[in-house]
Amino acid sequence: MATFLCQAQYSAAAFKGMVTKPSDRQAAASALLASMGLKLTSFYYVTGTSGIAGIVEGTIEQAAAAGMAICASGGFNTFESTEVLSNEQMNRSMKNAAEVAGKYQAPN
Repeated sequence: MATFLCQAQYSAAAFKGMVTKPSDRQAAASALLASMGLKLTSFYYVTGTSGIAGIVEGTIEQAAAAGMAICASGGFNTFESTEVLSNEQMNRSMKNAAEVAGKYQAPN
């Protein structure tokens, strides 16, 4: 299971809807993602991009499908998911790289 930083920018129509009829968008996002097999672990509003950000657990295929469904809703202008590594995963990656780094010959 992978972890992703997912970010989306609300559309003008979405803001109009939220102002007209306020609702819990975290609950809505969590329900949508859960229906696709994803788990929303953190949810934030992002003031600089007028959007949302969340930490999501699942597969790359699930994250791609979620992005398509989210953009198809018309409520967002953009959606981006970036796989992130935990500190432990990065430490293992550095150790693995250290084992092979000196063995690779660049094509020059």
